[in-house]
Amino acid sequence: SSTGLNTSRTSDIYCIRRSDLELCLKELGTRLMQRERDNYTNYSYYYESLLFNTRQLVGLRENEIKSLRSQVQDQQFTVEVESQLLTLSTYFDLINELIHLRTVNAQLQNDKQLRFDKELHRIRDRFQSINEQLLNTNLLLRSRFEQYREQLYNSTITIIQQIRTEIYTMARAKLTSDAKSIIDQQHTVQTKLIHSLQDEIHRNEDKHMSETYQHERTWQKEQIELEKTIGQLQYELNRYQKRYVYKTTQQIEEIQTLKKSNNYLRKRIVSNENQYKKIFETENKSENKANLERDDDLRQAINQKQIIETRLRWMQEQSNQ
Repeated sequence: SSTGLNTSRTSDIYCIRRSDLELCLKELGTRLMQRERDNYTNYSYYYESLLFNTRQLVGLRENEIKSLRSQVQDQQFTVEVESQLLTLSTYFDLINELIHLRTVNAQLQNDKQLRFDKELHRIRDRFQSINEQLLNTNLLLRSRFEQYREQLYNSTITIIQQIRTEIYTMARAKLTSDAKSIIDQQHTVQTKLIHSLQDEIHRNEDKHMSETYQHERTWQKEQIELEKTIGQLQYELNRYQKRYVYKTTQQIEEIQTLKKSNNYLRKRIVSNENQYKKIFETENKSENKANLERDDDLRQAINQKQIIETRLRWMQEQSNQ
């Protein structure tokens, strides 16, 4: 208003004094500076509040990451402990199974040896009794044959003596034409006696041979049965030995596979830890802290995943078996 009063108007041109112009510019500059100052203050308050909220959010996220990391470590520790306990229980079960198989094998060996010894003693006793019976029968037959031969000899002597006496009496009585007929009759009687004696001897020999053949047949049958029993026992022993060897090799292979998987898992864990330790040592901590923490979480998750996969694979193999 003061400027408008102090200016003289000539057509469309206004004339303003220098002092008024400087005063106007100064006031305009102060107002602009005040507005910029207010804007700067408002923006600074706004960004400070945003920074404060961001810091609080980062702190919350860091606390969550720490809690998750502790939970992951606890889970990893529990999984490792469970896997080790499971491995130890498996080893214990396998050792018990091996001990049981060894005891069963030893018992089978003892039973087989006892059965074999018992059968052998029985066969020996049977063979001894058969031999004794054969010897007794032979002695009895010999004694009977001697008695029969002695009786036959005595009977022949008596018959000869009787015939001689009869011949002598008949010869004394008849020295005529009847002598020839008497001699023929005596000869026929003697031949009949001799043939009867020979037939009796042959019958006794045939009887003795038949009895001996029957005893030999029975002994051969018992020997064949013994050989069959021994063969069956040998077959059972070989079958149990093959089964024991198969189960032992299978259990050893299972133990070896479990050891290999456990060693492979340990090597993978150690290699991952060494790799991430090197990355953590080589890179700058201040710049790549978040990345390394994320890599550490990823490494722990990978290790846990490998442990869980190994455990699931082992449980699948156990269920298949």
